Amino acid sequence: MGYRNLALDNRFTSFCSLPIVKRLDLQHIEAQLKMRLQYPYTWSRKQDNAWDAATRFIYKTSDWRRFVAAMENAWQDSDFNKSDFSQYAM
Repeated sequence: MGYRNLALDNRFTSFCSLPIVKRLDLQHIEAQLKMRLQYPYTWSRKQDNAWDAATRFIYKTSDWRRFVAAMENAWQDSDFNKSDFSQYAM
């Protein structure tokens, strides 16, 4: 039983050393989320594959200013209404 736990611990340690696993900076996350508060929140649609594909950039963007720029670029490449698109992305 102890050996099995050690094997799990080694896998976890190896996983945590991967470059994609980052330490959470809660102060940065809080500051970025607070920037979102200046925009009204309206949920106007169900999730949709086309909209999800157009807004995939949200998973790669941790900075609000970069997010807004990425959102603008993605919207220009789409056929969606700008207001609807920004609400969906946010």
